[in-house]
Amino acid sequence: MFGFGSRSLVGDTELEWQLDTYGWLLRNFGRRFRDVTYILVKPDRQHFPDECESEDEVFEKTFLRVKRYADMEHWPCELLPQENDPETVLGDTLLIQGAETGPAGTFRYRSGGKGLVTYNRSLVSEPQALVSTYAHELGHYLTANCKEPPPGGWELWEPATDLTAVYMGFGLFMANSSFIFRQFSSAGTQGWRTQTLGYLSQPELLNALAIFMVLKSIDIQEVSPFLKRGLKGDLAKCLKFLKKTDVVSKLGIRKPVAHLRVVK
Repeated sequence: MFGFGSRSLVGDTELEWQLDTYGWLLRNFGRRFRDVTYILVKPDRQHFPDECESEDEVFEKTFLRVKRYADMEHWPCELLPQENDPETVLGDTLLIQGAETGPAGTFRYRSGGKGLVTYNRSLVSEPQALVSTYAHELGHYLTANCKEPPPGGWELWEPATDLTAVYMGFGLFMANSSFIFRQFSSAGTQGWRTQTLGYLSQPELLNALAIFMVLKSIDIQEVSPFLKRGLKGDLAKCLKFLKKTDVVSKLGIRKPVAHLRVVK
């Protein structure tokens, strides 16, 4: 136990697991982090400048951008759409509640060691969720052959993969898209849908992002313009606590890693 001695936005057990998981990632994939290959990727035109003329281009070009920032640009990986989700609005006033929907994305190996990532086409209307999904699935690809299991064992691989996506620089996207509130309207029908994405909660993702920021010496003023409303205060609490408890030394890094703004 680290013995934090005071309360954080997340519980002591969750915080310890996150620090252990960061340690696991640094031991096994530390070069990418220490050599500033991983940056804080932002939901802006600087980081995602591609012009797209079709939905298929959105999915393909976004995937290539995420692969580049994940330092996996040359990893062989096929990208395929999933079958469409069932329609939940059947008429002006008839909606299906609790209808089964497909996963946001999946990853598996194909013959010859080539990766396969699938995506849900509904994510075209949620670009940050699309980036988060790609980052999560590429996190699977990165860690799949790691000889050392993640803290807690391979049964915790999914939440560890969420944290891996943050570690690769996609923490803003993960935190912003962990809970989605979507309004919709059609002829004679109006309503709303909510959706949770990923395996870590929003506070846990904010704390994981804060660890990344401490390690990369990133100020909250650089991050807060890109956070959804209401998240800046919680992120500030995480940063304050982590700096107070000196998380950098607990992870065995003598000084913060330099921060690189963007990969062209």
